[in-house]
Amino acid sequence: MNRSPFIAIEQGGTAMGDLSTYLLIGAPGKVRLRAVAPSRTTKRKRSMGARRSRFSVRLAVHVSPHKSTRRNPRAARRLSKSRPRKRPFLRRAASLNLHPLSLPMGARTSVILTIQGPAGNLESVLKQLQRLLVKEILVVVDDPFHPALPLLLAHPLEPLVLCYPEPLGPGVARALGAQAAAGDILLYADAHVLLPAEQLIPYLYAVASGIDLALLDSTSVLPPFAGWDSATTAQSFLNRLLGRGDLRTNSLRSLPHAISRRVPETVGYPALAIPPLAQALALEAGLSASLVGTGRMGAIAGEGSPFPLEVTLGDHLEALHELMARKGPRFSYFDHLRKRDAKGDEA
Repeated sequence: MNRSPFIAIEQGGTAMGDLSTYLLIGAPGKVRLRAVAPSRTTKRKRSMGARRSRFSVRLAVHVSPHKSTRRNPRAARRLSKSRPRKRPFLRRAASLNLHPLSLPMGARTSVILTIQGPAGNLESVLKQLQRLLVKEILVVVDDPFHPALPLLLAHPLEPLVLCYPEPLGPGVARALGAQAAAGDILLYADAHVLLPAEQLIPYLYAVASGIDLALLDSTSVLPPFAGWDSATTAQSFLNRLLGRGDLRTNSLRSLPHAISRRVPETVGYPALAIPPLAQALALEAGLSASLVGTGRMGAIAGEGSPFPLEVTLGDHLEALHELMARKGPRFSYFDHLRKRDAKGDEA
């Protein structure tokens, strides 16, 4: 009788009492969990003082047999013995790391969270931010009856809660958070999406090294150009217009990102309420920008987005209008073909 191959994954340090071995069995898509007795090998390794916890968990995930192993039990046994070393995707099921991480020396960091709507992951987000050992955490809430307020007020991190009685919008909330922050580095994180602290550290080190705008690089998850929405096209056009085509479609709209204190001091705190305008003014003033993190950004336009499509397009038009007022209607691009002087128009 042929046995289906199993992928065995060992995870140490999990106290499970006497149930030291678990087995996930069943067809793909229909997996169930049952406890099995520890094997002799496991008992022998425990007695020899192997490098594993006393209560280690062994998981085996049923996979569909390959054609070459359906009629070859020996190949199935080789597969089951070779796979445990790879430790595949079930590592994600373990709890996130809670050890503190080192921050750049000599830089005070403020983390700004904005809450619009339900925030079911807020407690987990705060646990990850606690690992950063930052100077302060600011949370901007535009609802005095938000269910997350009791959690924030009783949290051991003692975050600074800025509560407003009326909806602000994500841009205005970010600007208010930056104005109240006291750090040299302003890290904007998403209060609704859980990210491990390891993915936030690169933004802090980038700004500490001299970068003024450390942006999330979400180019890898974009569809081909024919599938871009209007907001993505407008942001790409704005970056190219400013001579920063290397930024592609990335901007301050996406979270997470980090900025230095020089950004609000240069563009002004009101401009931070309009991310495309703030980015355009910062790049025009000669501030540095770089793509740091890579990953999937949240919805930036359309349904379910903190920045609806109409608002996003309006923000880009406002940024273009401000640049035209400063640099002229042609953005300092001269027309070498048409002789506009003959008609009296600007070159």
